[in-house]
Amino acid sequence: MQMNRLNYLVWVLLIVTILQSSLIIQKAYTLDIPISTKVINSGTVSLCINHPPTLNVSCAAQIFEHDNYFCQVNATDSDGDITFFSSFITNPEFFEISSSGVISFHANFSMVGNHSVSIIASDYSEVCGISASRSEIYDFEIINVNDPPELTRSIPGQIIPTGTQVSVFYLNSYFTDPDNDELTYTVRGNSQINIQIFNEISEVLLYSDVCDAKETVVFTAMDPGNLTAESNNVQINVSCEEAVGSGAPVTSSRTGSLSGLFEPCDPDWQCGDWSECTPNGTKTKICEDLNHCDPYHFRHEIVKECIYVAPPTCTEDWNCSIWSPCSYQETQTRTCIDLNACATSDDKPLEEQECTYIPTCSDGIQNQGETGVDCGGPCPPCQEIEVPGVVKERSNLLTNILLGIITVLLAGLIIYKYFHKQINAGVVKIIWYITGKKLKIILLNNNQKNIILKELLELENSFTPKNIKEKAIEFAGIVRQYFTSAFKLIPEFTKKDLELQITNRRVDEVLEKIFLSFFESITMFEFKKVRIYKTDLEVKVEELREIIHLTSKFSKKDVGKEIVEKKIPENISLVTQIKSMVYNTYITMQFEEFDTAKEKYADMLKFYEDLSEKKKQEVYDDIARLFSEIRYALSLLKQ
Repeated sequence: MQMNRLNYLVWVLLIVTILQSSLIIQKAYTLDIPISTKVINSGTVSLCINHPPTLNVSCAAQIFEHDNYFCQVNATDSDGDITFFSSFITNPEFFEISSSGVISFHANFSMVGNHSVSIIASDYSEVCGISASRSEIYDFEIINVNDPPELTRSIPGQIIPTGTQVSVFYLNSYFTDPDNDELTYTVRGNSQINIQIFNEISEVLLYSDVCDAKETVVFTAMDPGNLTAESNNVQINVSCEEAVGSGAPVTSSRTGSLSGLFEPCDPDWQCGDWSECTPNGTKTKICEDLNHCDPYHFRHEIVKECIYVAPPTCTEDWNCSIWSPCSYQETQTRTCIDLNACATSDDKPLEEQECTYIPTCSDGIQNQGETGVDCGGPCPPCQEIEVPGVVKERSNLLTNILLGIITVLLAGLIIYKYFHKQINAGVVKIIWYITGKKLKIILLNNNQKNIILKELLELENSFTPKNIKEKAIEFAGIVRQYFTSAFKLIPEFTKKDLELQITNRRVDEVLEKIFLSFFESITMFEFKKVRIYKTDLEVKVEELREIIHLTSKFSKKDVGKEIVEKKIPENISLVTQIKSMVYNTYITMQFEEFDTAKEKYADMLKFYEDLSEKKKQEVYDDIARLFSEIRYALSLLKQ
């Protein structure tokens, strides 16, 4: 919103400057001696503006796996031109939008996650012979829906010898999970035949000392969401013949309790990596027992279904405007746009070609035997007009001063518009440089500090993708514990209670703003007013650790963990990148590398300026507090 207002202000000042300049020229010159002379008449200048379309992307922000998703993107054009759509794809590859603005796809497991796409609306003006476009970022999330396991093929019946434990098959060869979840297995229906399942590798072991025993059993596979799938009825028969052979037995001794005929053998299973998904929709890996406890079953291949994604192909579909009129340089041009946005130009048509220019009496060029520009010779005679012969300038001091002020303001605003990122970073460095000295206020004793830091560390170690909301509420309780210890408040204190205690303790103004803004952000966790991601919670934890750093006797060993910066992938949204940069800056401050922290903050501002106004609101408070915390930390270093 601020940049839009700045644009409007620049245009207003520019128009005022032009009008004021015209007024000065009219008032500053007078006519003294009229004389007659011949002048050359100028041609007509016309201005053609093609306004870009107005784009409206009102599509769903959340899509569930298995949904058939459809959304119509709309655009309007004030010039009445025909508008067509395309997309600049960074993630995901499956996203497509038709030239008429239709988004349509079937959400599957491979698409689960957060995605960001730049949707472009373009038009072409037949009048101006040029195109114009406008883009908008569409952020959406495809949410995983847990699918039950599946039995891919029937489990065959088995015949085993009496008195010998036998490894018969691996259940992962018969069951699969569409979400690639790890499966656990159980069996029912066995009484005389002992069936053991080793879920780590899904191996099934059978043992019975009852001759001619027969049982029909059913195996059940369960995923982490407690969804299940059952096998077919599996017939198991026990032969009255015992296992024979002088070599190693057809047994498994994972329990160490065989019939006593053989020495125990502890298997050492090692598995290779999964292969690439093949066109038939499967991938495999090989597992081997390095101890060869079962000489007949020491190596096996695990097969799992997968979704084969063929290498992306894109067919260019070029749409070209009409050729422009032939210019006096004897060239004409047109604009070509690939409607499929393939990002290749192998089949792109020519956008410039030679032509034969035909002179006219209105082309603004002195040619074809003309005595003046578009006059004389084959064109109408040049006009004779009365013009001033002697011109004397009358200076208007007040008007010139006003014009100078407007010009300086206009130049300043234009410079800020194009260099605001560098100017903002420079202003921040100046503020840090002139920060005054302050005494460190100690709000926690060593015992209080150690208790809170220990609870923070335990909280971090318990994060999982499924318990973030629960851990956010637990973290809010630790924050309240910090403020109750620092200001002797009751655990149920309000923001007003905190403000009163801060005033009574005469806390520094910068630190006061940090406290109140941080506490207000945590209350959003308590009342579940915002959606919480793992990155959000990690940033808040590091911020509390830094606040403790600033308000207690703190050393690097107090962190109690290995401090590692986050790696920031390029394919995530700008908002998530900035939050990760905030996290890394707090890590740097814990090492008291404040020069590095200042550099990271300046780099962060450049990313922040690229956000839309709506997205800026999501990270503004976090960035503002980080600035104040760096500023306060620098003031303590100057003691």
